[in-house]
Amino acid sequence: IVQEYNSNCPAPNRNCVYISLLDSVKLPKAILPSGLRTTIYHTIVRSYLRVVGDLGFATAHIYTCPPRRGQNYIFPHKPDQQKEISLTRLRQWYAELLTRAAMGPDAAIQGYVTIADAYPNATMLQIPYFDGDNWPDIIEDIL
Repeated sequence: IVQEYNSNCPAPNRNCVYISLLDSVKLPKAILPSGLRTTIYHTIVRSYLRVVGDLGFATAHIYTCPPRRGQNYIFPHKPDQQKEISLTRLRQWYAELLTRAAMGPDAAIQGYVTIADAYPNATMLQIPYFDGDNWPDIIEDIL
């Protein structure tokens, strides 16, 4: 699920995209080996980032927290053998994706940082607010 804020949007959301979640169902290895699943998802996300960059979007934000135990985002039923991903592993998965997206002559992005590094001394009015998603709930809990 993504949100796109074009040049008509007020700052700080102007020209940015927000990837709020990715969800997947682990298929049997005979249908889709685990290594291919990651490759496919990484390719989709890198391609999306390249396209929105070409369309003039300057920044992308990705929500990198896994669902809570028993919570599903898009697919309501997952195989029992599908493990729930930890926060550490999910962040590592995104770091691998973004590192590869920033490599080579056809890089999809210029680089990436954490939200804390992107907005080190920002006020709440300087940090993008993605209404209707997890991010505003987190900000409101902090406040």
